Amino acid sequence: MEDPKVLHHGDLWAVFVGVNEYDDPAWGDLPYGEKDAADVASVFMDSARGGYPASNIRLLMGSAKRRFDKPTRHNVMQAIKHLAMGSGDPAKLQGAIQDPHF
Repeated sequence: MEDPKVLHHGDLWAVFVGVNEYDDPAWGDLPYGEKDAADVASVFMDSARGGYPASNIRLLMGSAKRRFDKPTRHNVMQAIKHLAMGSGDPAKLQGAIQDPHF
């Protein structure tokens, strides 16, 4: 019997969020937040390392030109929902997200 804890290629879906500058001055800026998020996403998609398909990975960044690629609450929730539907088994996210609007 196969160990259910073992991940296989295609079993990972991820949303990476990078923000360098926050609108709220109470939050300190992170000069490398976007670069770090993009670098980690690249590792997961690199065939020599993670090998996960780009369709399983979503990257939202503060400097994004398109409004739906910006890391707003709405866009993060939409990205998670989109990946859950694409996974073929949205129940895998059960318990991971506790939001009544999801």
